[in-house]
Amino acid sequence: MSTKWILTEFLHPPIVWEALRKEYRMSFPSNLDQLQVVVAGIRTQASYASKLSYYMQQQSENFFNTAGILASLADSWKTADPGKNGGAYFFLDATQSKRVVVKEFLPLDTEICIDDDAWRAYTATKKWHGQDHDRVPHWFSVIPLSRVAKGPCSACKEDQPLIESYCQTYDSPEGDVWEKNSFVFCCDCTLLTKVATKVSDNRIF
Repeated sequence: MSTKWILTEFLHPPIVWEALRKEYRMSFPSNLDQLQVVVAGIRTQASYASKLSYYMQQQSENFFNTAGILASLADSWKTADPGKNGGAYFFLDATQSKRVVVKEFLPLDTEICIDDDAWRAYTATKKWHGQDHDRVPHWFSVIPLSRVAKGPCSACKEDQPLIESYCQTYDSPEGDVWEKNSFVFCCDCTLLTKVATKVSDNRIF
């Protein structure tokens, strides 16, 4: 049984493990030669189990991370200071130059500030500076999902949404470091394909 077969069947670990045990199942040894064979067989099972456990842990982390990014795509517009205390994620418009909010992911009763006057009137009602928003800021265009930027997934080659992550990676009195990454987000493959990375000491870049 190849390691590759075991790892490609990671979605069904109980089935893999049972198949592994059947292949290496042996009777209790009755002499020294048989004992050495059984010891080698059990050690082989231990090695496969270790590799399977490591791979499953990697997949678990990947799934949780991907789910968190997907949830953030629907909520990052609410953040008063996106990227300051952790990664913020946004859809991009077709030009790949402007962050947008997807209409289908907004609650039906969400209000949208259409201009600077409406935004100032709204922020005047907030309890403190830095409080998260419950209205979409006027600098975000609200567009249908069909109009967001797309790119090919590196695995399935299908066009999928292109997203941007934005995060402060270094904070000091002498200066900050901000980083933007562009990814193709494929839910079918549970995969993010990095397209570009930009770093700047200016948060607006």
